[in-house]
Amino acid sequence: MEKLEYNTLINYGFITEQISSVPDPESEYKKKPIKIKTKFVEPPPHKRKLIDDTSDPHNNSLYKNKKQKLNEKSSESTNELCPEPTTLFSSGCRWDSLNWSCAYDSVFMSLYSIFACHTSPFHHNFSISSPIAKKLEVSFMNILNSSSKNCTIFDHHRNNLRDELHTQNPNQFRRFGQHGTSASDILEIIFPTNIRHLITTASCPNQCHQSLPSHNRHTTIIPSQVIDRNSIIPRNLNEYMSNFIDNINQPSNAMDIFCDICQTSTLTYTPLLINAPPILFFELPMESTSSLCTILPSWNIKILLLLEPFQYQLSAIIYLGGFHFTIRLIHKNGSVWKHNGATNNGIPILDFIAQKTDSELEQLLTLEQRKAHIYIYSRVNS
Repeated sequence: MEKLEYNTLINYGFITEQISSVPDPESEYKKKPIKIKTKFVEPPPHKRKLIDDTSDPHNNSLYKNKKQKLNEKSSESTNELCPEPTTLFSSGCRWDSLNWSCAYDSVFMSLYSIFACHTSPFHHNFSISSPIAKKLEVSFMNILNSSSKNCTIFDHHRNNLRDELHTQNPNQFRRFGQHGTSASDILEIIFPTNIRHLITTASCPNQCHQSLPSHNRHTTIIPSQVIDRNSIIPRNLNEYMSNFIDNINQPSNAMDIFCDICQTSTLTYTPLLINAPPILFFELPMESTSSLCTILPSWNIKILLLLEPFQYQLSAIIYLGGFHFTIRLIHKNGSVWKHNGATNNGIPILDFIAQKTDSELEQLLTLEQRKAHIYIYSRVNS
């Protein structure tokens, strides 16, 4: 340190001498290394460090408690999205014998069951289907958020639906008295035809890019009624829809229409959904002479939307017989519930647990002497 201090005085001109050499510590590699001996001393038993209780996920109580809380939280989140059926179906609409309500009961309970088991994107698509659908969304949210889900609150919101329909068409939807109405007519107003448009576009196999003329574009509507279209009798609704989509709006001279650009290839036709509605429903003919009155439902149906397949799942079935509507409600967990507003104080009853096999579809054709009348499907991928 003295040499360093001496050299500093020389550098700043206080002393006129030669700078003394100072060894560099980092260059003294010839020095013998210092050996450090380590010795581990085991601490006394009473001072031993505690083991972290979360380090072993298989053999500690704290980890299990944390995991259990996470599972409970996840379970609560899942239940918020789709309530347990015992909670969801703890009450329901009661049939009004003075002002016949079975058509409204069946539609309201079917849509309530579907709405409760879907998430916010579905709720949005549901609400923009029509002005009445928007008001139904408010009704369903009020019921789901209510602390007491009793028959009175269901009857109140069902009557709100009746009031709205009566305002739109007082002759078709009588508000008071023993007058019947059609469940399919109610669904048609809630989910009108403008949300069920299919457009059939023509394209060239050679991938020629062009703006197709209007005669090569065709628009149709996904039917809400199952009708005879050809001699082929479909076995189920999925087969019926496949046949319908394959054959809609195909020009009779399609093989003679060539691409306007290459002039070598005939046009290929593809039906696409303009929008994927949240709900699709299909009314079966009730005449016993029709070959389609006993067409089986399908657990799922697929429809193409801009080259992306959209899947719909069977969610409810409306039955008709003896001038009275009843329903089956199909929960996401596979439980099937039956509802008749004239019995059990309007509370749905567990019917059976479906494994969703083809063999189970036969028993869905009837419910207590009534025939399947309307199949209701909800969109899966919202």
